[in-house]
Amino acid sequence: MQVNCSIIVRAIVLLSLMVNLTLVSSQIKANAGSQAIQQAQGRAPGKSTRRYIDALVSAPILVTYSNDGAADMTVTEVGADQAGVVRNPLPEIRNIVHLREKAIPLLIEHLDDTRLTSARFDANNPRAVPVGHVCLDVLTNIIDAPKILRKDCPDDGLGACIQRGYYFRPDAYILKGSSCQARPEVARVKQNWLRAYKKKYIKYKYPAWWQQRT
Repeated sequence: MQVNCSIIVRAIVLLSLMVNLTLVSSQIKANAGSQAIQQAQGRAPGKSTRRYIDALVSAPILVTYSNDGAADMTVTEVGADQAGVVRNPLPEIRNIVHLREKAIPLLIEHLDDTRLTSARFDANNPRAVPVGHVCLDVLTNIIDAPKILRKDCPDDGLGACIQRGYYFRPDAYILKGSSCQARPEVARVKQNWLRAYKKKYIKYKYPAWWQQRT
């Protein structure tokens, strides 16, 4: 039985087109999934912005967090004058704050960063505080997030005005010599912040106690 060559050629061409369409469709779906992940993570910041987090590690002076009832010290208030206005903030913190909206995903990405800084917790028995907690400190002071931060909060203490699941203490780590390991709660808190950012619960807000564009 003779086979029509033109029919075979057409069949091959049709099969090739179907394969190409399948590959294109798969690529589109893969790209959509990648975009969704990047959106959920606030698009992983590049090296140009990560250097601002690296600067926290080498900052000579940051802050000492306290465990007492008025534990509301924040690195964003260092340099405040008698009126409570920060005219000369720490340069490492100023550079992050001036990233504005881009600072939010950058800080969230580094919530589980365990590199140690010059920040300390508990003046009576000082221990080094990792980058992750300093990032949490800055993050909670440069955003408007009613679902996470309690407005006009009269309470004092570590994380008192932050909804449960969005805060971890400066000592939520196991120190091992010159390094440390984050406790499980740190990862849970980071995931909660990622979800909140994806749902657009968080908006950037310039610190009210800072002199504009210091």
